[in-house]
Amino acid sequence: MKKNAVLIQRYLPHYRVPLYNCLYENSKYNWDFQVGLHPGIAHSGLPSIKEGMKFKIHKINNIWIGDQYIIQRNINLRMNNYVAMVFEMTWPIISNPLLLLRAKMLGIKCIGWSKGLSFKGLGRRAITRMYKKFIISLCDALIVYGDSSLKYFFDLGFQSDKVTVAQNTIDTGYIIKNRNLAIEKSYKFKKSLSIGNRKVVGYLGQLTPKKQVNNIIRSYAQTCDNGLNNTVLIIAGDGPERQNLVALASSLICKNNIYFIHDVPVGDEMGVFQMFDLYLSYGGAGLGVIEAMAHGKPVLSIPEVCPELELIKDGETGFFTDECTIESFSKKLIEIIPSSNLLKSVGSKAKETILNGVSIENMVTSFDNAINISLNVR
Repeated sequence: MKKNAVLIQRYLPHYRVPLYNCLYENSKYNWDFQVGLHPGIAHSGLPSIKEGMKFKIHKINNIWIGDQYIIQRNINLRMNNYVAMVFEMTWPIISNPLLLLRAKMLGIKCIGWSKGLSFKGLGRRAITRMYKKFIISLCDALIVYGDSSLKYFFDLGFQSDKVTVAQNTIDTGYIIKNRNLAIEKSYKFKKSLSIGNRKVVGYLGQLTPKKQVNNIIRSYAQTCDNGLNNTVLIIAGDGPERQNLVALASSLICKNNIYFIHDVPVGDEMGVFQMFDLYLSYGGAGLGVIEAMAHGKPVLSIPEVCPELELIKDGETGFFTDECTIESFSKKLIEIIPSSNLLKSVGSKAKETILNGVSIENMVTSFDNAINISLNVR
């Protein structure tokens, strides 16, 4: 008989539904999902969705303190006889210490799920580091996004043999199977925007400060100043920075080359990605990188330390700038945009990289392995 486990998360964005479905159907454990209310696209930049859910959600309450910190309430650790709890180990959830202590009292193994890297605002002060070390000291195992996350927690003193790597991803299999539909949607987007045959560079995701989309816009403006005017920049998504980004774009000489798509319904994002000849990331790289690669689109990013960027080999499966500056980003754009063959070749290898090992099924295996580690099951 399967043992019971619970996954606790702030809210359920649409891209997590396939993971929950796969845990529900294919895991070696029975899963409950306790999730807070989605904060809305204007806050997170990500839509929620209920279609396609094969599981039930037990609602918890999120109390927001300002726009960053969260206290979670109404988490029921007695709902079933849980042997393990996987919780979202992001530092702004300041109620996590109490949750972990409650779980420990009930004999439930605690497994943190985290990208691990520092978020702006929490700083790197000694007291912050002590807080993080206290949290992980209460964990029996960790699930992390990649090798850079593994190193992060190893540096904090956590045992590496109690960590499993679950490369963060969306349902890449669905993207591959529905490529023709994505291409059809991209044609409709191009027609509605009157893009024609111009090359398209762009970004799709959260419009939040850590993503530094303003620097993408400024870098693109420099490429236009240097003669690459027969291109288009598309910024797709929503979030608290939207108005500032629109105002910035409107102030530039190349403003007629910059398009915003604020409302991207679930399912239509595949059409946006198919429009791109090059996907851009200037900070806080996340699932947009994985999704672009799955669509066979090359990624240009600053050289930041990030699990998603571990999949990129410069010039082979994507591109890195030499420095984290607008000038360096613009220089790289000018270098690679004119070469259609290079973009297609690198995009093809990026897609192959995803097909060879990045999947929801692999994430589920890592979740199961983390619980096995916590229970000393080999």
